[in-house]
Amino acid sequence: MASKYLTIANDLELRIKKMKAEGDSRLPSEGELCSMYSCSRQTIRLALEVLGRKGLIVKRRGSGSYIADMIDAPDNKVFFITVDEDEYIYPSLLSKLKKDLVSKGYVLTCRSTSGSVSKEREILSEVLESHPCAVIIDPFCNLIPNPNTSLIDKIAEKGTTVIFFHRSYPIKDNGQIVVGGGHEEGIASLVHHLSERGRRHLAGLFRIDDSAGLSCYRGCMETCAYLSLPFDENGFRLFSYTDQKRLFGGMDDLFRKFIDECLPGKDAVICQNDQIAYHLIKELLRRNIRVPEDIAVVSPGDSYYVTRSDISITTISYDEKDICSALTDAVISKRQGKHLRWTLNIRKSS
Repeated sequence: MASKYLTIANDLELRIKKMKAEGDSRLPSEGELCSMYSCSRQTIRLALEVLGRKGLIVKRRGSGSYIADMIDAPDNKVFFITVDEDEYIYPSLLSKLKKDLVSKGYVLTCRSTSGSVSKEREILSEVLESHPCAVIIDPFCNLIPNPNTSLIDKIAEKGTTVIFFHRSYPIKDNGQIVVGGGHEEGIASLVHHLSERGRRHLAGLFRIDDSAGLSCYRGCMETCAYLSLPFDENGFRLFSYTDQKRLFGGMDDLFRKFIDECLPGKDAVICQNDQIAYHLIKELLRRNIRVPEDIAVVSPGDSYYVTRSDISITTISYDEKDICSALTDAVISKRQGKHLRWTLNIRKSS
């Protein structure tokens, strides 16, 4: 027989559906629920915890419990602004983050800029007007001057916690928080791994308008020096966000030129991310260049691309649970959390 609190939770879940249909957002108080179900306050709290874990309700201190997707209060609302929320790395991450935040009484709203500065400005204006408790920003092209940084400054000045994901825009020093990053450290572990496999002549494909890309380049260069590996700058190609969009739109000149001009004499490639690595491997195989026998291919990132083909990709990655926990902690505490460590995931491509 199910515990009483589970029976109550199931009944409340049905009640929530009826409340939503009637436009009611606030659940009865704990005292009222105790009377309704003839049980202790502890039993009611256990039932509410079940609903909270399912993402059905949020608790507001001193106010009660509310239906999660019907509450829109600035003091519990969090925005996540990304280039594309449907991009390959985000669906799973956003789902986990939403559950983590809901369990703590927050509501997550996602907005996509589609790589447009003007669209990003529209979204930031919405954030400024709604004054949420926190905004998480995943910048794109953060090394290119951006007119929206002044708007982010205004958001921070109004008391909204600004949290950057992996990299930051150059804004005023308002105690900005960056969760993730540290690509030099991660790339160092990849270079060490390649060196241990006998790979000495490295090439790379990195973004020039993105600080994470240049951090990858720097990490590769410095680790090669540390390990006394030869470093040939002609083996590295720096590309832009626009180049990347063209690349995945079927214009693969970047790969063709990289293979023809940068790879001769090289035995390993480090890519900006696993999406780039996946498409590069496809082009290499099309040219009858074997991976990893002729050349190893590795990258940061650990999305579904790493196992999309028969040649799974060696990567470095953060654990999604750790990322979600760090982002949630930053929202709640309004300060920098613990340092995240990269994990080396060794697969067939190296």
